[in-house]
Amino acid sequence: MDPVNPTNNNTARREISQIPLISGIRFLWHAARTRFGRAALMGVATLITVLIGVALSLSYGGFCFRQQRFLSEEEYFDAAIDDIIRSPSYQQITSVPGGTRFASLKVIPYKDKKEFWRANPNCCQIVSHQNGPWPTFEERLWGAAAVVVAVAYTVNYVDEIGEPQSTKGTSIYAVTNCGRAWDARY
Repeated sequence: MDPVNPTNNNTARREISQIPLISGIRFLWHAARTRFGRAALMGVATLITVLIGVALSLSYGGFCFRQQRFLSEEEYFDAAIDDIIRSPSYQQITSVPGGTRFASLKVIPYKDKKEFWRANPNCCQIVSHQNGPWPTFEERLWGAAAVVVAVAYTVNYVDEIGEPQSTKGTSIYAVTNCGRAWDARY
Protein backbone atom coordinates (compact mmCIF):
# COMPACT_ATOMS: atom_id res chain seq x y z
CA MET A 1 0.00 0.00 0.00
CA ASP A 2 1.23 3.49 -0.86
CA PRO A 3 1.48 5.42 2.45
CA VAL A 4 1.19 8.78 0.67
CA ASN A 5 -1.83 7.98 -1.54
CA PRO A 6 -3.74 4.81 -0.51
CA THR A 7 -6.07 4.93 -3.57
CA ASN A 8 -3.18 4.36 -6.07
CA ASN A 9 -3.05 0.59 -5.42
CA ASN A 10 -6.81 0.13 -5.96
CA THR A 11 -6.69 2.19 -9.16
CA ALA A 12 -3.76 0.15 -10.51
CA ARG A 13 -5.56 -3.10 -9.66
CA ARG A 14 -8.71 -1.91 -11.54
CA GLU A 15 -6.60 -0.86 -14.56
CA ILE A 16 -4.87 -4.26 -14.75
CA SER A 17 -8.21 -6.07 -14.57
CA GLN A 18 -9.39 -4.07 -17.60
CA ILE A 19 -6.68 -5.60 -19.86
CA PRO A 20 -8.46 -8.11 -22.17
CA LEU A 21 -5.93 -10.90 -21.56
CA ILE A 22 -6.27 -10.58 -17.79
CA SER A 23 -10.07 -10.47 -18.10
CA GLY A 24 -9.98 -13.59 -20.27
CA ILE A 25 -7.78 -15.48 -17.83
CA ARG A 26 -10.08 -14.51 -14.94
CA PHE A 27 -13.11 -15.68 -16.95
CA LEU A 28 -11.46 -19.05 -17.68
CA TRP A 29 -10.45 -19.42 -14.04
CA HIS A 30 -14.03 -18.91 -12.90
CA ALA A 31 -15.46 -21.10 -15.68
CA ALA A 32 -13.14 -23.98 -14.72
CA ARG A 33 -14.72 -24.10 -11.25
CA THR A 34 -17.98 -25.62 -12.57
CA ARG A 35 -18.52 -29.01 -14.22
CA PHE A 36 -20.05 -27.40 -17.34
CA GLY A 37 -17.23 -24.85 -17.49
CA ARG A 38 -14.56 -27.57 -17.37
CA ALA A 39 -16.33 -29.54 -20.10
CA ALA A 40 -16.62 -26.43 -22.29
CA LEU A 41 -12.93 -25.60 -21.78
CA MET A 42 -11.92 -29.16 -22.66
CA GLY A 43 -14.09 -28.99 -25.79
CA VAL A 44 -12.50 -25.69 -26.87
CA ALA A 45 -8.98 -27.02 -26.16
CA THR A 46 -9.72 -30.19 -28.14
CA LEU A 47 -11.11 -28.19 -31.07
CA ILE A 48 -8.05 -25.92 -31.13
CA THR A 49 -5.72 -28.95 -31.00
CA VAL A 50 -7.58 -30.66 -33.86
CA LEU A 51 -7.52 -27.51 -36.01
CA ILE A 52 -3.77 -27.07 -35.47
CA GLY A 53 -3.23 -30.76 -36.29
CA VAL A 54 -5.26 -30.49 -39.51
CA ALA A 55 -3.38 -27.34 -40.58
CA LEU A 56 0.01 -28.95 -39.93
CA SER A 57 -1.04 -32.14 -41.75
CA LEU A 58 -2.11 -30.12 -44.79
CA SER A 59 1.16 -28.19 -44.72
CA TYR A 60 3.19 -31.41 -44.43
CA GLY A 61 1.28 -32.78 -47.42
CA GLY A 62 2.19 -29.76 -49.58
CA PHE A 63 -0.89 -27.54 -49.24
CA CYS A 64 -0.29 -23.86 -50.08
CA PHE A 65 -2.42 -21.82 -47.67
CA ARG A 66 -1.78 -18.53 -49.49
CA GLN A 67 -3.28 -19.95 -52.71
CA GLN A 68 -5.60 -22.36 -50.86
CA ARG A 69 -4.64 -25.35 -53.00
CA PHE A 70 -2.05 -28.01 -53.77
CA LEU A 71 0.37 -27.27 -56.63
CA SER A 72 0.63 -29.59 -59.63
CA GLU A 73 3.83 -31.40 -60.63
CA GLU A 74 4.17 -29.03 -63.59
CA GLU A 75 4.06 -26.03 -61.24
CA TYR A 76 6.82 -27.55 -59.10
CA PHE A 77 8.88 -28.13 -62.27
CA ASP A 78 8.23 -24.57 -63.49
CA ALA A 79 9.45 -23.16 -60.15
CA ALA A 80 12.77 -25.02 -60.53
CA ILE A 81 13.08 -23.98 -64.20
CA ASP A 82 12.43 -20.33 -63.28
CA ASP A 83 15.36 -20.50 -60.88
CA ILE A 84 17.59 -22.10 -63.53
CA ILE A 85 16.69 -19.41 -66.08
CA ARG A 86 17.49 -16.62 -63.58
CA SER A 87 20.85 -18.10 -62.56
CA PRO A 88 23.87 -16.41 -64.21
CA SER A 89 26.16 -19.40 -63.63
CA TYR A 90 26.18 -23.17 -63.33
CA GLN A 91 28.45 -25.15 -61.02
CA GLN A 92 29.88 -28.01 -63.03
CA ILE A 93 31.14 -30.85 -60.85
CA THR A 94 33.37 -33.41 -62.58
CA SER A 95 35.13 -36.47 -61.17
CA VAL A 96 38.81 -36.52 -62.09
CA PRO A 97 41.57 -38.93 -61.04
CA GLY A 98 42.43 -38.13 -57.46
CA GLY A 99 39.45 -35.93 -56.70
CA THR A 100 36.68 -33.68 -57.91
CA ARG A 101 36.89 -30.65 -60.18
CA PHE A 102 34.54 -27.70 -59.71
CA ALA A 103 34.04 -25.14 -62.47
CA SER A 104 31.73 -22.15 -62.53
CA LEU A 105 30.28 -21.78 -66.04
CA LYS A 106 28.92 -18.46 -67.32
CA VAL A 107 25.48 -19.45 -68.56
CA ILE A 108 23.80 -18.36 -71.78
CA PRO A 109 20.27 -18.22 -70.34
CA TYR A 110 17.15 -19.61 -71.94
CA LYS A 111 14.74 -16.82 -72.97
CA ASP A 112 11.78 -18.30 -71.13
CA LYS A 113 10.20 -21.53 -69.87
CA LYS A 114 8.79 -22.38 -73.30
CA GLU A 115 12.28 -22.37 -74.85
CA PHE A 116 13.60 -24.41 -71.91
CA TRP A 117 10.83 -27.03 -72.28
CA ARG A 118 11.38 -27.26 -76.06
CA ALA A 119 15.11 -27.88 -75.59
CA ASN A 120 14.64 -30.25 -72.62
CA PRO A 121 11.26 -31.99 -73.03
CA ASN A 122 11.79 -34.80 -70.47
CA CYS A 123 13.94 -32.82 -68.07
CA CYS A 124 12.13 -33.00 -64.79
CA GLN A 125 11.11 -35.49 -62.17
CA ILE A 126 10.07 -35.58 -58.56
CA VAL A 127 12.87 -37.26 -56.60
CA SER A 128 11.86 -39.97 -54.15
CA HIS A 129 13.52 -39.92 -50.76
CA GLN A 130 15.49 -43.09 -51.60
CA ASN A 131 17.23 -41.47 -54.58
CA GLY A 132 18.39 -38.11 -53.40
CA PRO A 133 18.30 -35.36 -50.84
CA TRP A 134 15.10 -35.36 -48.89
CA PRO A 135 13.62 -32.49 -46.90
CA THR A 136 13.67 -32.72 -43.14
CA PHE A 137 10.50 -33.28 -41.15
CA GLU A 138 10.51 -29.61 -40.11
CA GLU A 139 10.96 -28.37 -43.71
CA ARG A 140 7.94 -30.40 -44.81
CA LEU A 141 5.86 -29.47 -41.74
CA TRP A 142 6.39 -25.71 -42.19
CA GLY A 143 6.01 -25.81 -46.00
CA ALA A 144 9.65 -25.02 -46.84
CA ALA A 145 10.02 -28.14 -49.00
CA ALA A 146 6.97 -29.89 -50.40
CA VAL A 147 8.97 -31.88 -52.99
CA VAL A 148 12.47 -32.29 -54.37
CA VAL A 149 12.74 -31.81 -58.14
CA ALA A 150 15.65 -33.03 -60.30
CA VAL A 151 16.14 -31.15 -63.57
CA ALA A 152 18.45 -32.70 -66.21
CA TYR A 153 19.03 -30.22 -69.03
CA THR A 154 21.42 -28.77 -71.57
CA VAL A 155 23.54 -26.03 -70.04
CA ASN A 156 24.55 -23.46 -72.66
CA TYR A 157 27.56 -21.43 -71.58
CA VAL A 158 30.48 -19.30 -72.73
CA ASP A 159 33.93 -20.90 -72.30
CA GLU A 160 37.18 -19.19 -71.23
CA ILE A 161 37.86 -17.82 -74.73
CA GLY A 162 34.29 -16.57 -75.27
CA GLU A 163 33.03 -19.42 -77.47
CA PRO A 164 29.50 -20.79 -76.92
CA GLN A 165 29.50 -24.36 -75.61
CA SER A 166 26.98 -26.77 -74.14
CA THR A 167 27.08 -29.63 -71.68
CA LYS A 168 24.61 -31.80 -69.84
CA GLY A 169 23.79 -30.62 -66.35
CA THR A 170 21.57 -31.58 -63.45
CA SER A 171 20.15 -29.29 -60.81
CA ILE A 172 18.28 -30.45 -57.73
CA TYR A 173 15.77 -28.13 -56.08
CA ALA A 174 13.48 -28.29 -53.11
CA VAL A 175 10.24 -26.44 -53.86
CA THR A 176 8.07 -24.85 -51.18
CA ASN A 177 4.35 -25.53 -50.84
CA CYS A 178 3.64 -22.31 -52.74
CA GLY A 179 6.18 -22.79 -55.53
CA ARG A 180 9.47 -21.13 -54.55
CA ALA A 181 12.52 -23.22 -55.50
CA TRP A 182 15.79 -23.43 -53.58
CA ASP A 183 18.92 -25.49 -54.21
CA ALA A 184 18.50 -28.74 -52.27
CA ARG A 185 22.09 -29.94 -52.58
CA TYR A 186 23.43 -27.62 -49.86
